[in-house]
Amino acid sequence: GCQEEACTFRDALSEYNDLGAQVYGISVDSFFVQDAFINQNNLNFPFLSDYSRKTIEDYGIAVNDFAGMPGYTTSMRAVFVIDSQGIVRYKVAVAPTEQPDFDAIKSAVSQTKWFRPWKGDSIDYGCDRAVAV
Repeated sequence: GCQEEACTFRDALSEYNDLGAQVYGISVDSFFVQDAFINQNNLNFPFLSDYSRKTIEDYGIAVNDFAGMPGYTTSMRAVFVIDSQGIVRYKVAVAPTEQPDFDAIKSAVSQTKWFRPWKGDSIDYGCDRAVAV
């Protein structure tokens, strides 16, 4: 599940970086659980905690009453490619037990037209694109 997805992004991180992307992991787990997960899997990209479930609700990827547990909400396994202006350019969401198509994600990152400042601009926009997993 999560381990396979996170480790796939970990192993391909240099490819995403070469495309100008910044990868972030987001989960509904607490900071404590995330820290242990990051350390156990030697993850090399930042993780954000959505323990309140607000982000998964806002992005429409919440799975309520997961595994027959009333009141327990988890997330679909989702990946969003978000450009530097905050526009979602690609989205895939699959069941928590499935894996997304990693080749399609990489293709979406490489094919998306990204905003570039005019030559000579000194504006720092951070990264050009982000991949949230």
